[in-house]
Amino acid sequence: KKNKVIISGYYGFGNIGDEAILTSIVDTIRNERANTEFVVLSSDPNFTSRDLNVRSINRLNVAAILFEMTTASLFISGGGGLMQDVTGPISVSYYGGLLKLAQMFNVPTMVYAQGVGPLSKSFNKNLVKKIFSKVDAITVREIFSRDDLISMGVPQNKIQVTADPALLLDSITKDQVRNILTEADIDLSIPIIGIAIRPWHAWYERQLKAFTSVVYQLAKKYGMQIVLIPFQLSSDLWLSREAEICFKIRPDSEVPVTVLERALSPKEMMGVIGATHLIIGMRLHALIMAAAQNVPSVGIAYDPKVKHFSNLAGFPFIESVTDLQNVENVLMTLESVVSNIQDKRTEMTNNIPKLRELSKQNVNT
Repeated sequence: KKNKVIISGYYGFGNIGDEAILTSIVDTIRNERANTEFVVLSSDPNFTSRDLNVRSINRLNVAAILFEMTTASLFISGGGGLMQDVTGPISVSYYGGLLKLAQMFNVPTMVYAQGVGPLSKSFNKNLVKKIFSKVDAITVREIFSRDDLISMGVPQNKIQVTADPALLLDSITKDQVRNILTEADIDLSIPIIGIAIRPWHAWYERQLKAFTSVVYQLAKKYGMQIVLIPFQLSSDLWLSREAEICFKIRPDSEVPVTVLERALSPKEMMGVIGATHLIIGMRLHALIMAAAQNVPSVGIAYDPKVKHFSNLAGFPFIESVTDLQNVENVLMTLESVVSNIQDKRTEMTNNIPKLRELSKQNVNT
């Protein structure tokens, strides 16, 4: 008999980070248990089932979800920052409610490598405590999530600290990467600074101009090119284009600048990130993919999760988007990496395998 696993998360919205988590969860479980049948709750079920060769149903179709619950062997509340009330006020109620439903149907439940928080409303903290205390297994992607859960009253012995599933994601081949970059008119003989930024309320013209001027100086000094890499086209593309304009209107604009505008799969994105020499990332999964492939990086910590992962991977980071206006500090941080790329890579060879091992614990749990 096939084991049926239902997976819930922020899927089908075109966010590469979340799609990478899903792809990795499905791949890792498939490698361990070939006879697993997956049902993924998605905002775009056609895309999800085609992309991953799984069954997928609409994440808001309650009747279909209830029907699948009746024969499920496991319900996974998939990785990522689902339990937070910063970007979506109903996130906690939605993802928590699905766990509660599974519990009512006596389906074993697992919270899979989540990052918990920030949670500001006590109603949400309470909800997480109630539901997580009855979950069968909980893995979280860093120690801060564990501490948050313990402070909310979730039993400590339930929680295991692992690492993000996307650290184990496979990449496409080097030839395929070459094709993607060549198609975008990127000259492969020039080292690449990859930039993954996202919209945030603290991006003002001052920050964008300061940031682009520093990165530009750096690229010029070290003979590098700049490639802007949107991780969620629907939201990141316009900001990447704004940055591109700032780079190109410089009086001495001789540094090649490209926006990678095509939609990429997580494995393609993994390959593209692996082809860069340096990643500057607001997007958490740009940093995670860079870490998985030994690409030195600098984080922009718009959210605590970026700071937490940067610390784990040994990446320096800019404290916030607002801090991008401190030009000297940003230049110093970036230059400390660019001028020692080889040393940074060597440091990473010591750090990252431990994180990958931790990531493997998710599927064993």
